[in-house]
Amino acid sequence: MLTEKQLRETDVRQWPELRKEFEGAELVLGNGFSIKLAAQFSYSSLFEKFLTRCDPAARKLFAGLDTTNFEEIQRLLLDAKRVAELLDSPLAGIDGHVNSLREGLINVIHDSHPRAAEIDKDRLQEISKDLDVFGDIFTTNYDLFLYHIIMICKDRGEKDPGVRPYNDYFWNRVSGKFLEFMGFQNYKHYKHAYFLHGALFIFPGPPLGRELKLRRGDDWELLDAIDDLIRAGDLPLFVTEGTARQKMRAITQSAYLRFAMDKLGKARESLLIYGCALGDPDRHVVNALNSQRRSLAVSIYVGEKTQEAIEAEVKAIRGKLGRHDVVVFDSRGLF
Repeated sequence: MLTEKQLRETDVRQWPELRKEFEGAELVLGNGFSIKLAAQFSYSSLFEKFLTRCDPAARKLFAGLDTTNFEEIQRLLLDAKRVAELLDSPLAGIDGHVNSLREGLINVIHDSHPRAAEIDKDRLQEISKDLDVFGDIFTTNYDLFLYHIIMICKDRGEKDPGVRPYNDYFWNRVSGKFLEFMGFQNYKHYKHAYFLHGALFIFPGPPLGRELKLRRGDDWELLDAIDDLIRAGDLPLFVTEGTARQKMRAITQSAYLRFAMDKLGKARESLLIYGCALGDPDRHVVNALNSQRRSLAVSIYVGEKTQEAIEAEVKAIRGKLGRHDVVVFDSRGLF
C-alpha cells in the first residue's frame, strides 16, 4: 500500500487537511460509501446478479427485453399478457415469469442487504455525527443505509437542537406506512437528502399521484415491508440501468428523480464527492456537476493500487471535472 508521502507525490491529499476548507460542503455519495459499510455492495450490477439466479429460459427472456429496469420488465410482461388475452391467444407461463421476476428481485435484495438487526448501529451513529459538518446529501445508492443514518440524525436532533436533521421532501403522510413526495418544504432548519437513482424504500405513486416512501415503523422490518410490496406487484423506484443514457431515460420518467437531479445541478459551489467512480455510467452525474463552476473535493480509493495507477486515476478525474477547482483525497480518512 502506498505511503502518505507517495500519495502526496501523486497529488492525493488527506482528509484532515481539507476538513476546514470543505466544512459545510454538500455531499455526493456513490457506491463506495455503501461498500465501506457492507462489502456485498461491490456487485457490478443488481440485474446481472439477478440473471445468474434465473433458469436458462427465464434468463433468455429477461436479458432479451433490452432493459435492466425491473419495473419496465414487469410492465412489458403484463402488457404482453393483456394483448394476448384480447386476441384470445393466452400466453402460457407468463404469470410464472412475472412471479419469477418479483421473487428473484426479493432474493437478490436479501443477498445484497443486511437486515436491520445485522446492521452496526454504532457505526451508523458515528457516520451521522460525521455528517454534521456537511450540508445537503445527494446519493446514487439505493440501499437502506442512508435511510437509517438520516433517522438517527432525526433522533439526535430531537435531543440536541444543535443537530440539523434532514428532510427528503417525503413529508405528506398518506397512510400508516407511506409518506408522499412533495416538491417543496418551508422549514429552513433542515438539511436535505436526495436519492438521485431512487431507493428500495421509494415506490411509484398511484396513477397521476406522487412517489411514496416507506415510513420507519417500530413493529416492522423494512426489508419485509419491501418484500410484501414487491410480491403485490409494487416494485421500488430505483435506477438499475447500465448506461448514463438509460439512467437518464429512467430519471426523466419520474417526477421525484427529475426533481433530485435538478437539485444536484443547482447545488452549492462547494461539493465533496465520495465513493463515486465518475465513469461512463455516471456521465449524467458528471454533467450535472459541470453545470456550473464549483470547488470540488473528490475521494479516491487507494487499496493496493500502484502509484502509476493512482496518477492515471487522478488525471482522469481532473479531465472529467476540468472546469472546477478540484482536490483529490484518500477516501480512508472519511467515514
